[in-house]
Amino acid sequence: MRRWLLTNALAGGVQDFKTYLRLSAELQRIQMVGMSREQTLAMFINLYNALVIHAYIQIGPPTSAWKRRKFFHKAAYKIGGHTFSLNDIEHGILRGNRKQPMAFQRPFGPSDPRRVFSLPSVDPRIHFALVCGAKGCPPIKNYDHNNIDAELDDATIAFFEGECLLFPERHSVQLSMLLKWYRQDFGSTNEQILQWVARYLDPERRTTLEQMLAASESIKITYSEYDWTHNSKKSS
Repeated sequence: MRRWLLTNALAGGVQDFKTYLRLSAELQRIQMVGMSREQTLAMFINLYNALVIHAYIQIGPPTSAWKRRKFFHKAAYKIGGHTFSLNDIEHGILRGNRKQPMAFQRPFGPSDPRRVFSLPSVDPRIHFALVCGAKGCPPIKNYDHNNIDAELDDATIAFFEGECLLFPERHSVQLSMLLKWYRQDFGSTNEQILQWVARYLDPERRTTLEQMLAASESIKITYSEYDWTHNSKKSS
C-alpha cells in the first residue's frame, strides 16, 4: 500500500506531490533487517525510479555528462536510518556492491553499515527495470516482491524487442550501451553475453542467435548510441 501511495502521489498534481514529500520522509522508518532478496529487489528498484522523478521535479534533469555524475551521486533518500544516493541504490544495493563504470572503488567500504543490505550477487535484469529519466531507458513500472522475477523477465524481454539487432550474414549483433557499460554483469566473453541475451528474445530471434553462436566462434557485438535526451521538463 505504501508503494502504491508513493507512486500515485508522485504522478499527481501539486497537492499530491506534497503528499509524496510527506510519505517519502517516512522512508527513514522502514525496517530493512531481514528483508528477502525479492523484497530488496522490488523496494529498491521502485525507490530508485521514484527518486529519479522526484529529483527531476525539484532540481531538474541533468544536462551534461558532468551534471549526470553529480545528479546520481547527490540525489538521495534516507531509508531505514541510512542515506542512499541513486548510485548507492544501483551499485551498492542492487548490483551487490560492485564498482560503477569508471569508478575506482566500491560504493560501500568494509566498515560501511549499509553494506549488510547489499544483494549477494547482481541480477542483470535490473538494468532493464531502472529508469534514469533518459529516453534510452526502459519504460517505468511498479514492481511487486510477490512477482518480481516474472516482472523482471517481462521487462527484459520487452527491452530486447527494440534493443537487439541480429546480422547473421555479418556475424554481428547490435545491443544497447547498457550491456557495454555493465558488461561484467552479463558475462566475461561475447559468447556468454549473447547466450544470456538469447534467453529473453522471441522464439524466432532466439533460434537465429543460437544458430549464429553454433556456427561461429567469434560474433562481433556493436552497441547503439545511448539517447540521453530526458523524458520530462522541469516542473515548478
